Amino acid sequence: MRDITVCHPHLQMLAMKLVEECSRQQLKIKIRETLRIVKERGALYAQGRTKLGNIIKYVENKP
Repeated sequence: MRDITVCHPHLQMLAMKLVEECSRQQLKIKIRETLRIVKERGALYAQGRTKLGNIIKYVENKP
């Protein structure tokens, strides 16, 4: 999902500040994803672990 409005308002503000600061420094960035559902996260984590392919995302579980 790419809709920034689904994110917490504080995160929306931080994202806008990041984009503005990068623009001031003549850096072009794009926020590619704003929300991944549990199924999507599970599929990414499984790749290279329980499904074929290379590990593409390392996840650190924190309590």
